[in-house]
Amino acid sequence: MIKLVCIDIDGTATDGPDHPLRNQEKLADVIKETQKRGSIVYFVTGRGSAYVKNYLSTTEINASALCEMGAVHYSNSHAEPLSSDSVKSFMEIRGELEKIIESGLKGKYKQGWGKEGKEVMLTYNDHTQNRDISTMYRLIVSFLEKYNDKVDIMHSQTAVDVVPKGLNKAFAIRNIMEKYGIDGEIAAIGDSNGDKSMLDIADFVGAPQNAEESIKELVRERKERGFISDKITTHGTCDFLRKLLALEYFTTAMDLSC
Repeated sequence: MIKLVCIDIDGTATDGPDHPLRNQEKLADVIKETQKRGSIVYFVTGRGSAYVKNYLSTTEINASALCEMGAVHYSNSHAEPLSSDSVKSFMEIRGELEKIIESGLKGKYKQGWGKEGKEVMLTYNDHTQNRDISTMYRLIVSFLEKYNDKVDIMHSQTAVDVVPKGLNKAFAIRNIMEKYGIDGEIAAIGDSNGDKSMLDIADFVGAPQNAEESIKELVRERKERGFISDKITTHGTCDFLRKLLALEYFTTAMDLSC
C-alpha cells in the first residue's frame, strides 16, 4: 500500500502561475479519495507558505505541504522553518547572495525578472512572455560559483531557486517519513528538475505530459513502477492518482474522470 503521496504544485497540481486554480475541484476529489484509502498526501513545492496557504484554502484541499523545497513545513495553517545547520548557514549569507544575484541580473539579464518573497530560499522569476528560465538558471549558477559548497541551485518551469546546500525535496520528504514512521511505499509526481530528488526516492513515480524530457526519462526507467500521463498538468496529476487507486495497493478501484 502506498503510504505517502507527494505532489509538486506548479505545472503538476496546477496549470502554473497564470492559471493556478483551473480544474482544482477534480483534483481535490481524487486527493480526498486517495486519503480515504489510507495514504498521507503532501504537496512538495518551492513555493512559499503564504502561497500554499492561499492555494489550499481556496481549493479546499485538506493536505499538508513542504514549502521552499522543504525549508518550511506547513500544516493546519501553521508554517514552521526547518531547523538544520545548512539552513542556519544559508541565512547568514542570504543577504550577500541577494546582492550578487540581483546585481548580476540587472547587468546581464535585460529581460523582466522578479523575486518572490520567501522566508529562507531565494526565488527568481522571468517576467517576459517567453519565460526563458534555462538562461536565468545558467546566469545565477555563474554568479554564485564560489558558493558551491554553501548553496544548491535548481529550477522549475517557472522559477530559479537558490537553497541551502543539501536541501531538496528528497531531504524534506525523509523528514516526513521519519515523523510518520514510514520506511518506504512512497509515490511522487513532478514535472521539472527540481522534482528529481523527490522522484529518485519514491517507489512509484509519475509525470504529466508537460514534464521535462529528463523527468519523463527517469519515469520510463522505472518501467511498471512509473507512469507518464498523456494529459498535462492538473489532468495529468488526476490521471496519476487514479492509476494509484487502480493498483493492488488499494482494495477497490475508482472511476472518476478529470
